[in-house]
Amino acid sequence: MNEHSQIERLYTFLEESTEHLKPYSQHRTLKALNLTWTYLLEDTLEMPLPQTVLSALKALKDDIVDETFDKRSMRKACQLMLLKAFKEDRYSNAMMTPDTMGLLFGYLIDKLYPSGLKTIFDPMVGTGNLLAALPQALKDELFYVGVDDDPNMIDTATNLMDVLAFNHDFYLQDTLTFETGEYDCIVCDFPIQPVSSNLPYLPYEVLLKHLHRLTPSGYALVLIENNFFEQRGKEQFQRALLKEAHLYGLIKLDEGMFKQHPKSVLILKRKLDEAETLDDFLLADLPAFDDYEAFSKTLERIELWFAKRKDD
Repeated sequence: MNEHSQIERLYTFLEESTEHLKPYSQHRTLKALNLTWTYLLEDTLEMPLPQTVLSALKALKDDIVDETFDKRSMRKACQLMLLKAFKEDRYSNAMMTPDTMGLLFGYLIDKLYPSGLKTIFDPMVGTGNLLAALPQALKDELFYVGVDDDPNMIDTATNLMDVLAFNHDFYLQDTLTFETGEYDCIVCDFPIQPVSSNLPYLPYEVLLKHLHRLTPSGYALVLIENNFFEQRGKEQFQRALLKEAHLYGLIKLDEGMFKQHPKSVLILKRKLDEAETLDDFLLADLPAFDDYEAFSKTLERIELWFAKRKDD
């Protein structure tokens, strides 16, 4: 079975099963999708359902249970169904990291950790889509840890990673109170922040809270709005940040990718000690992914930058 057929069959199972379960999920598509994933994994649901619904679910699952699906097809089918659930439940698509960002983060992590790594932490994990996309570009079998204070998002992230059989621990908790573990790498797609002159800027707080969870010389890769360094409290943030970490790189993304809130990828490297210095800084403007020639040339320059640092 080719990839397109795999995606189509899996999506049909997810879509039709979710429709059967919506009347028992307050007519919320995301809740019903999470029940569908639970049924796929456990073959049962801990809730009373009419026999007609149970029979329909069983028939849908029996239609795919003997097939072998690769993780790429499974992830794409799940992502398509997540997009549908977000649309129907009126969640913003901005809450789900685009697939291309998972590929880019995976590529950068592969370059930053030539000897490999074991753990990745996302302090605002959301749907888990960023973490779920990373293995496409990474060779190692990793352990993923995530935190979020939204029960629907944690349920979604947990079920998504379970379906894809990735090792993980996710916590339903305010990230600013999370105190567990040390990690080789931190990744995060910061949610769009409301404009406020009174509240602290949450991405500043999250980074300063969790940078010490990085192993020494570990990296944090975070998706930031382009006005990240223009927020209230920026001077205090930069002073505190530079005690803990180097500004290692900044990759500005094509503005067509995030039209309403243009973004960049900020790379930080945890210092071994406060006096440690860094001689070079990765700076790049990444063209649109569909501009193959310009994108390839920029990628070549990034490759050369990493090769030079390796030689040094």
